[in-house]
Amino acid sequence: MGGANLVGSSSTSVTLPFDFDFYGQPVREVALSRNGYLLMGTTAPDVSLNQAIPHTSMFAPAAFIAPWWDSFAPSITTRYSWRVSGTAPTRAATFEFFDAALPSTTSRVSMQVTLFESTGVIRFSYGTAVPASASGSVGLQRARGEGLSALQCSTTTGSCTTANWPASSVITFVPRFQTNATCGSAMAACTQCSAGQWCRQGQCEQLPCNFLTCDGCCVNTTCFPAATQTSAVCGINGASCDACPTGASCVGGVCAGATFCDERTCPDGCCSNATTCVRHTAQLAQTCGTGGSVCRACSAGFSCQGGQCVPPSPCLVVSEEAVDFGNVAPSCRALSRTIRITNTCFSTQITDIALTPGPEFQLGSLPTLPLALGLGLSASFTVSYRPLNLGPDTATLTITSSNGAQTIALSGTGGSPVNVAGFTVPSKTDVLLVLDNSCSMADRHLGLTTNPGALFGFAFDGGVDFHFGVTTTDQADFGSLRAVGPTSFLTPRTTPFRQAFAALVSVGVNGGATEAGLATSALALRPPQLTQAPNTGFLRHDASLAVWFVSDAPDQSSLPAAHSLELLRRVKADPNRFSAHGLLATLVAPPSSCLYDGAADTTRYGALITPGNGVLDEICTANWHATLEHVAEPLFGRRQTWFLQTAVDPQVPVSVTVDGVTIPQTAQTWSFDTVQNAVRFTTTSAPRPRQQLVITTSAACLP
Repeated sequence: MGGANLVGSSSTSVTLPFDFDFYGQPVREVALSRNGYLLMGTTAPDVSLNQAIPHTSMFAPAAFIAPWWDSFAPSITTRYSWRVSGTAPTRAATFEFFDAALPSTTSRVSMQVTLFESTGVIRFSYGTAVPASASGSVGLQRARGEGLSALQCSTTTGSCTTANWPASSVITFVPRFQTNATCGSAMAACTQCSAGQWCRQGQCEQLPCNFLTCDGCCVNTTCFPAATQTSAVCGINGASCDACPTGASCVGGVCAGATFCDERTCPDGCCSNATTCVRHTAQLAQTCGTGGSVCRACSAGFSCQGGQCVPPSPCLVVSEEAVDFGNVAPSCRALSRTIRITNTCFSTQITDIALTPGPEFQLGSLPTLPLALGLGLSASFTVSYRPLNLGPDTATLTITSSNGAQTIALSGTGGSPVNVAGFTVPSKTDVLLVLDNSCSMADRHLGLTTNPGALFGFAFDGGVDFHFGVTTTDQADFGSLRAVGPTSFLTPRTTPFRQAFAALVSVGVNGGATEAGLATSALALRPPQLTQAPNTGFLRHDASLAVWFVSDAPDQSSLPAAHSLELLRRVKADPNRFSAHGLLATLVAPPSSCLYDGAADTTRYGALITPGNGVLDEICTANWHATLEHVAEPLFGRRQTWFLQTAVDPQVPVSVTVDGVTIPQTAQTWSFDTVQNAVRFTTTSAPRPRQQLVITTSAACLP
C-alpha cells in the first residue's frame, strides 16, 4: 500500500495499473486529495470549499469522486493511502482516508473509495466513528454541471451534516452502461468479456493491437511484449514488428548495437550518412541538424547552434531564405514574390537592399532607405523575374542593416513554362501544443489526458515519426517545453506512452492571468530558447511543423498578431511544412456548464490558423474523442492545401497525381484556388504521409 500524510501539500498523484472506466472514459491518473475526494486526472483545481454536486464553478474541481468533500485539518496521525488488490481483469484500487481530522472538531473519521477494474463500479465505505460536527458534499461529477449526488443534502445547500454521516455504511455506484464484466445484447444474459476483449454495442470484441494496448510490437492483432522480443521481432508502442539490422539486437523493443544513424542513435545530432552521427557539439554550418535528421548546410552567413541554423542578425526575420521562380518563357514576367522584413529587437535600421548581379531580376515597392524599424514592425518589397533568354539565371539579394547583413538566393529558368512541383507528404512532424494553464482549464486538461487514442491514433497507424512538445500560454514560462522524464517531448518510442502524455499535458491551473499563446509559441521555436535545453532537439529541419493552441481565452500577447505570424511562418521557409490549429473559445453564448475565461475571440489566433488552412474547433466540446480525431490528421502532417510558388496560367489545365496515379478534378477530389495559388483537396481525398504528390502547371506570361 502506498501512502502519505500530506502535511505539506493538499494532494498526491497516483497512476493506476489499469484503465478505470469513469463515465465511459478510461482514466489512469488519479490524485488523492486532503479535501476528501479523488481528482480524476491530476490537473483540476484542488479546493476545500465544498459545493453542491453537480456544480458549474470554474474554481472547483470538474471531475472527481467525493466520499466527503471538506477541508480536512492537517494532522500527523492522519494517513492517506492506496493499494491495488486482485488480478487482471478484476483488480480493485482502494484509496483510504484514515483517522482524518475534520475542521472545527476533534473527531477522527475513516473512509475508503474503491474503484473496480472492468466493471466501472465505485464504492464508498465508512468507518464506525461519527464526527461531532461535519459539513461536506458526497457524490460523483464527470464535468461541470454533470454528476450524481449520493446524499440528498448535497444537491440543495451543498452541505451534509453530522446527521447525514453514513457511519458503518457502504454506498455503491453501478454504471448504467455496459462494461467488460456485464456485456450482452438486449434481453440476453450478461457475460464477462475475456482478457484482451472490450464490450462494444453488446458484443465482446478483440482489442486492437496498438500503442494503447501493447507496449511491444504487433503482428495483426497479436502483441509481442517488449520484454520477450528477439532481433527478428522487434518494436515498441504498438508498431508493426520488424527485424533489426544485421549485428543489432532487440533491447526493450528498440534495436541497439549495430552501426547505423537515426533518431534512436543520434537524438542530439544529425546523420551525415547512414552510419555517422554528427553531435551538436561537433557541428559546423555545413553539417547542422538535430533529432537524427539528415545533416544540412546552413545558408550563407548562418551559423549552427544546437542543431539549428541561426541567422547572422537575430534581430531581423526575413520571410524567405531562397526564392525559385521556376520555369518561365523568355520575355514573360513571373509572378512577383513579396519579401517581408520584421524587426524583433528594440530598434534596427535598414540601410541597403541590393541585387548582385541579375538583370533578369527586378526589385519593386522598395521602402525609402535608410529605414528605422521599431520592435515588432515590418517592411516589405517585391522581387520579380523576367528571363532574357533560355537557360538558368541566379542572383543574390542582400539586405544590410545596423545589426548585420542577410542574403537571399534568387533563381529561375528561361524556357518551357511548364512547372512540375513534387511533394512528399511529411512522415516527420513536430507538433507544439500551446496549452492554457489558467484556473478555468481543469476539465479541458482532463479531456486531453483521457483521449490519447483519438489524438495519436492517426500518427501511430500511419507510421508518422513525430515530436510532441508542450509549452503554456503563461509568459512566465518563456516558451520552455515541459519535461517528461529525461526528455522534453514525446516520440513514437516514448514509454510508457500513455502516462508520459498525461504528465506532459498536466500543466496545472496556476498560470498567469494573461494568456499569451502567440508570444510563447514564437519564443519556443526561435533562438535562444530553441537552441538550449529543454527545447534543444525538438525542432527538426526535415520535419513539418504544426502549432496547436488550446485555450478558453483570447490571446493577449503584447506584439501584433502579424508579427507572431511572421516569426512562426519563418521557422519553416516552405509554407507547405507549416500549419496552425486551434481548440478555442468560438461561441458567442457558450453553454452554462462550460464557461470561458473572457469573451469568445479568435481574431489573433485566427491570423495564424486562417492563412495556413488549419483546423479550428470549439473548446466547449461535448465529445472530446471526436474533436481530437478531427484535428489529428492535419496536426500530424496530412494537409488538404498545397501552395505553389510559381504563377499558374488559368487557361492551361492543372494536373495532379498521387503516387503516380492521376487524380481527376471533381467536387469530391480537389480544386484549384486562384487566390491562394494552391491545390485544395477535400478531406477524404488528401494524400497521406509518405505519398508522392506531383502538381504540373504552366506559368502565366505576365506583362
